[in-house]
Amino acid sequence: MVLATTMSIVNNAHDAEDLAQEAFTHALNKLHQLKQPAAFSGWIRTMAHKMAINHCVRKRRNQLWPTKEGIAYDHPDYKVIEPPDVLTTEERKKLLVEAIDKLSASDQLVLRTFYWRGLKIRKMADELSRPIGTIKRQLFVARKRLRQEMTSKPNTY
Repeated sequence: MVLATTMSIVNNAHDAEDLAQEAFTHALNKLHQLKQPAAFSGWIRTMAHKMAINHCVRKRRNQLWPTKEGIAYDHPDYKVIEPPDVLTTEERKKLLVEAIDKLSASDQLVLRTFYWRGLKIRKMADELSRPIGTIKRQLFVARKRLRQEMTSKPNTY
């Protein structure tokens, strides 16, 4: 049943077998989450179905945008051409920091605490001695202002 489910989606016997095995391994690891043992067959079939669909999506994505390990990059006639308007990760980080620096001290504090320090909203509320609702609103407003700041410069982000 699991193999038939994966085979009907991926249309490749080898991939279908691998996915069926992954589904059983995943099911074994998540067995404690199954609330009704009678629903096991439907549960694992759904798991296999989702895994097969994810496999197809990843495979399709790799065909459209091959990785450096892919055949297309190894071919001698293949050249990677990057448009001059594409920013590198470092350039984007620099522009993001510059945009955040232009915001108010309150917006900077909330954004940096949430994104760079990685604190959850509840921890932020405790640390900043503010209600959770206030922190959520401040994050929403700060993100909106950051978006406005970043989009005020055309073709840079």
